[in-house]
Amino acid sequence: MPTVKVRIPEGTYVMWMDFSGYGLSAQEIHDRIYNKANVILEDGHLFGNEGKDFQRICIPSPRPLIKEALERIALEFQDIESTNQSEREYIK
Repeated sequence: MPTVKVRIPEGTYVMWMDFSGYGLSAQEIHDRIYNKANVILEDGHLFGNEGKDFQRICIPSPRPLIKEALERIALEFQDIESTNQSEREYIK
């Protein structure tokens, strides 16, 4: 998911994932992750308007579980990724 931006957490076990690059509403992001990918994360908007494009993930979970969750999320954003990739190639 090259469009998602993350920061390596320092001193915490929670990683914030920035989905703003997709241009979707917080509800559309939530729907793709929770209802389509069937992954439960924590909506960033619960922490204020600044977090509306973010999802929080608990990273001390077992690595295979994190990997599967991210793969399922990536599949649900694949249609937008391919569009974004085409646009980046067109601009070059």
